[in-house]
Amino acid sequence: MPDAYTTRLLKYTPVELIVGFIIAGATIPEHVTVHGFPIVWILFFVFLVLTPVYSGVILKIGAVQSVLMAIGFCVWVLAIGGPFVTLVWYQRLYGGLALAIFTFVVPLIDVSRVH
Repeated sequence: MPDAYTTRLLKYTPVELIVGFIIAGATIPEHVTVHGFPIVWILFFVFLVLTPVYSGVILKIGAVQSVLMAIGFCVWVLAIGGPFVTLVWYQRLYGGLALAIFTFVVPLIDVSRVH
């Protein structure tokens, strides 16, 4: 039986990873680098890699849902700023719009029909 819209909405919102990213990011002083690379970007990529691992191993959801969850993580981080604030083109509006669209459109996808 396919998941309902609200269930898919919750599945594609990686709350634990978003909170982990926020907590870890809050402990790092601004402008810290590792070998010249901003640590906020390292943190972003670490949590991005952890997203499909967490969704596959802990939540036991399929590959398509894991990918959508990873995209959801990126969209949430874009919305809260995260490392994206270091980019010249970044404006909070972009993240807000992306989050609104992702949150309400992506759960319309019924992955049980994707093979």
